[in-house]
Amino acid sequence: MSLLDKFRKGAVKAGIQASAFVKEGSSRVQSSSQSFAQGFSLPGEAEKTAKILATFLGLYIYLNTLIFILNFLEKLILTTLTLLSTQYPRPFCSVHEVGILYSV
Repeated sequence: MSLLDKFRKGAVKAGIQASAFVKEGSSRVQSSSQSFAQGFSLPGEAEKTAKILATFLGLYIYLNTLIFILNFLEKLILTTLTLLSTQYPRPFCSVHEVGILYSV
């Protein structure tokens, strides 16, 4: 058997293996695409998207509620301090100034 015959046999064998590989690959792609097509439905994808958006919206509402509560508490505290300062006005002299006045 000559070198050319060996090369020809090897090429034929490689061609057979390549065609088998291509057939197997195409059948895998076809089965994968069929399973994807069976698993994909527009209402199902819309449902998943709606859940994701609801999660983000819930987080947005939660953060806005926290901000509203903090602003409300700040306003409440400032209002209380304002009312207390009108009911109990600050004396003209501070405690340190009173000590200085009595020591003279």
